[in-house]
Amino acid sequence: MKLSLKETARELRLSGYLQSEIARQLGVGRTTVTRWLKGVELSSDARKRIEDSLKPGQIAAAERRYELRRDNEEQLGEKVASVLSAVTLSPGHIKLVCALVYWCEGTKHDNRVAFTNSDPNLTKTFLALLRSGFQIDEAQFRIQMHLHEYHDSETQMRFWSSVSDIPVSQFSSPYIKPHTGKRYRDGYQGCVSVRYYDAALDRELKRMACVFLKQVSERGMIDFLRV
Repeated sequence: MKLSLKETARELRLSGYLQSEIARQLGVGRTTVTRWLKGVELSSDARKRIEDSLKPGQIAAAERRYELRRDNEEQLGEKVASVLSAVTLSPGHIKLVCALVYWCEGTKHDNRVAFTNSDPNLTKTFLALLRSGFQIDEAQFRIQMHLHEYHDSETQMRFWSSVSDIPVSQFSSPYIKPHTGKRYRDGYQGCVSVRYYDAALDRELKRMACVFLKQVSERGMIDFLRV
């Protein structure tokens, strides 16, 4: 199967090619290449090839950019921590945040709560909000993992059980996606579908999100927050 330009760019980067080299070879802009390469983790061999390809001035410039990004990240982290330290969620806020997360990542066409995601932190957060905001019968939870052929099902089951705080006895057989062989995603834990069999709760979450979004749309966020 022929690789797309994006896939080719990522493969070249994993082989240690500079962004400028990739852009020139594929005939696309540097900005496009930068966007395509977001999240690519380089091996030590790839990093060495890149470093060997750079001139001393380029290395110094790259180090300055790295230091600037690090300083900006530290400042942003302090700003975010300051904002979050002043946030206190009421029971109503917890329900609303839960509903909005569910509206973004939950099913839209089902009569049960069904939340599917590959981000362990987001999955854990949604379940924490759900448990804190609503009366939950833990026995009604079910999880199905979506894994690749290179995953070990037992290992991933223990991982997602720890993340979700749902016992492995409530996991169904995993769905195994055929592996194309193009890329092994190191650190990727698979995707999970968390289901909770309560049609009334599903409707409540969706209605709460819809009503909130409608009110904000009609009145504007600033006016809404003043009430």
